[in-house]
Amino acid sequence: MSKNEFNILWIDDDWANPDSLGYQNLSLVKGALEDRNKNIRFEIEANIVRGFIAIQNLDSGKIRFDLIIIDLNFGEMNEGIWSDLVTMILNKKNQFAIYTYHRNKYNDDLAEVRKKCRDYLIDIYDKSDSERFIDEIIQISEFTPITFVHLSDFHYDSTIENSRKKNQEMLFDNLIEFISEEHKNTPIDFFIFSGDFAAKNPLLESKQVATLLRKIISVTNNDLNKLLLVPGNHDVNWNDFEKGVLAEEPGLPSKMLYEEIFGDSKDFFNKLSGHSDMGLDTKNLDSLCFSKKYKNGQINILGLNSVSLDPKLKGCGSISEKVIKYIKNKWREDSALNEFRIATFHHNVLPSFSENDLDENQGITNAGKIIELLTNQGCDLLLNGHCHFSGLYNFSFSSLNHSGYSEIKQLTTLSTGTTGGYAPQYDRARSFNIIRIYPTTDRYRKSLKITPVIYDSTMNKWIKCNELQTEISKSQDSTIN
Repeated sequence: MSKNEFNILWIDDDWANPDSLGYQNLSLVKGALEDRNKNIRFEIEANIVRGFIAIQNLDSGKIRFDLIIIDLNFGEMNEGIWSDLVTMILNKKNQFAIYTYHRNKYNDDLAEVRKKCRDYLIDIYDKSDSERFIDEIIQISEFTPITFVHLSDFHYDSTIENSRKKNQEMLFDNLIEFISEEHKNTPIDFFIFSGDFAAKNPLLESKQVATLLRKIISVTNNDLNKLLLVPGNHDVNWNDFEKGVLAEEPGLPSKMLYEEIFGDSKDFFNKLSGHSDMGLDTKNLDSLCFSKKYKNGQINILGLNSVSLDPKLKGCGSISEKVIKYIKNKWREDSALNEFRIATFHHNVLPSFSENDLDENQGITNAGKIIELLTNQGCDLLLNGHCHFSGLYNFSFSSLNHSGYSEIKQLTTLSTGTTGGYAPQYDRARSFNIIRIYPTTDRYRKSLKITPVIYDSTMNKWIKCNELQTEISKSQDSTIN
């Protein structure tokens, strides 16, 4: 069995008679699925009892099905058998789809099945709308694993000298070497950098970091479309930070960084990440937001600015109304089947679960509003940096309104540590994350595997740590504003 095969068990008594119209219609649908995805493999069962046996054999480990398709008949002599079949599928925790003829008098029955089978039922499809059924099964079968690297907080320091400067160069040289080897083993689809490329002099450090980022891309097929950036609070141009006096062009360091990397900042905005709808304005960091899609739209990414230019906050975190409008505009439609939405900005929305004194007041000031907004817009994963602490948070919440508590909403957020900056010994290290998104046959779930990579300064070596695996599940009834 090829690892790329998508195996479907299809149980439907219409398969019993090759001369029947039902058989002919199913054959046309099966042929269309096979034509559009050559990796789909079918096991066909017209006999429900043999279907039971096939599902029972899932325990043997000799066979697995990525998807089970069944008919579901109400008001017939064998209605109970179909009900038992659904129960067995649920017990096996296998994802399945129902492909049947809808009849109005059975709407209540179908609604009950949908409610009972919510965790494993992809959807109930009407045989009179085979086009929708084919399109969605193809989308499910074609979602392929995605691998990307999440970097943040380089804090490249142009002011250090002698041994510290040598150590800094060694750390980043070793980072490039590590990424090169990793890419040879598992190709990296893209990189997300969540801000703070600079340490103390962003105007000067922009050129040095641009050279570093270009080297990283050069060892992974040299495709600049792989590199996605958002600004951090250290990347702002200040005349006097202590007094809260901004320079005339706070966003100039980021513009310089983009020009050094991509050759022409306008080319970056217009061709790489779709910034052109906001326009490049170095007086306002909000113009540094981007939208990018990979894998034919399966991965949908928003890069956002969270750096406030309010002198009272001195670059701390807040998402402006302009950026909020941008999020709603870019994610105004319901997410497509198997579309995975990622948002990234510099500041974390949750405090670090740490006793370290550095972690006071690290989150954005309007975190609650942004969490609510992102979940409403179908965000699956939020990536941040800033706090130099790496942590994964899967959380659920519900808000009380006049009709009671809302449906439980879910969000997964991952903060990556500092790749090159100050890393206290207590509970963190210089690090970054390799993230892999794997498909499941559940339209509402993806498997997420996170491999943290830390820097051992005693060995001058980047080292993989134990992989963490979790599932991301979002509400099936997201509300788009």
